[in-house]
Amino acid sequence: MSTKRNLLASLAIGAIAASTAHAKDLTALAKELANLRQEVAELESQLGDKRAQYRAQEDSLSRQVAEMEGDVRREELLLDKVRLEINSREQRIQEIGGEETPIKTTVLKSCDELEQHISSSLPFKRAERLASVTELKKQINSEVLSPRKAASQVWGIIQDEVRLSRENILDQQIIEVDGKTFQAKVIHIGMVALYFELPNGLNGYAKKNGTHYEMTLASDPQEQEAIQKLFEDFSKQIRQGEFYLPHVQISQGGVQ
Repeated sequence: MSTKRNLLASLAIGAIAASTAHAKDLTALAKELANLRQEVAELESQLGDKRAQYRAQEDSLSRQVAEMEGDVRREELLLDKVRLEINSREQRIQEIGGEETPIKTTVLKSCDELEQHISSSLPFKRAERLASVTELKKQINSEVLSPRKAASQVWGIIQDEVRLSRENILDQQIIEVDGKTFQAKVIHIGMVALYFELPNGLNGYAKKNGTHYEMTLASDPQEQEAIQKLFEDFSKQIRQGEFYLPHVQISQGGVQ
């Protein structure tokens, strides 16, 4: 009888132990499930934030594109004005017969307007662009070129300026950053944004300060990463798609 009681007691203890272990397993599973649910909720929240961020970025890019197109159009209208003035003067000369002095006056005036335009525009190859106008004026004043031939060359410079306003180009040029001169890689987005990458890997952008531009190093990590990606994509001939363009300033007057 004693043996039977001991056996029953052992079975009861085993059953209690198994029940306790099972309860512990259920508690652990419930805790793990709660943790998983919390992780899912956090991931869903992060996903929602990302979606909102991408929507905001997409809206910003759309506005940038629209403003850039408007800015390019304003550049074209300004240069069209110079074209029309040259055409009008040439036509007037042909009507009254051969006197070229008015053409010379008009061409020199157009050269002055081009110099003002280039000096205040984005500093992409600015020295070279100004040099072409300066050389043309020199040839006109020394009568190396006739006014009519000079008018044709002014027309060519105007077309080059219009082309620059429509292109997105990876190139190289000498720039000054913090008082030091570098041979840098540059990307110009039309004539509304200019980015640079130095040989040491630092990058930045042309920042408009009043009436002139300063080459400024990017200090924000997100901007640095965006500019680096822009150069990587352009070096791979990737020109289409969505690009984050730091420091393209949008105002009521257009992109600056």
